[in-house]
Amino acid sequence: MVQLSDDLSKILVSDTETKEFTIVHKGQNFTFKIRDLPWSRVTNILSKSIAYEKQPGNKMKVVMDKSEFDIQYLEAALVSAPWPLSQTRIYLKKLDRSFGNKLAKYIPDLDEDEDDGLKNLLTKQSDF
Repeated sequence: MVQLSDDLSKILVSDTETKEFTIVHKGQNFTFKIRDLPWSRVTNILSKSIAYEKQPGNKMKVVMDKSEFDIQYLEAALVSAPWPLSQTRIYLKKLDRSFGNKLAKYIPDLDEDEDDGLKNLLTKQSDF
C-alpha cells in the first residue's frame, strides 16, 4: 500500500481500525466491534433509505426511513456482535427498545451532521 502523507491520512477511513464497546443491559454485558464507514458508503445507505411522497399541489417531499438507515448502517459497520453478523437485520428488528436505544448511540445522527445540505435534503419539498 502507498504511504500517504500525515495530512491526507487524517481524512481517510481506515479499513482495519475498529472500536469496541459494551452495552450493559439487564445486568448482562453485550460486546460489539464497529468500524467507521467511508462517506461514500454512508451516503449510499442514505440514498437507499429515502423515498419521495407526493404532496398536494404537485409537490414531492423527501422522506427518510430512519429504521432502514440504522439497520443498513449496522449491517455494514459491525465487525462483531453477540449474534451472527449474517443475521444482524433479523436481530435488530427484534431488539428490546431500551437495548436498541443504547445501540443507536453508535449510529451517526444525521440531524447533527456538519453538512447542513444533508439535513436540508431530508426536509426539502420540490415541484415535479
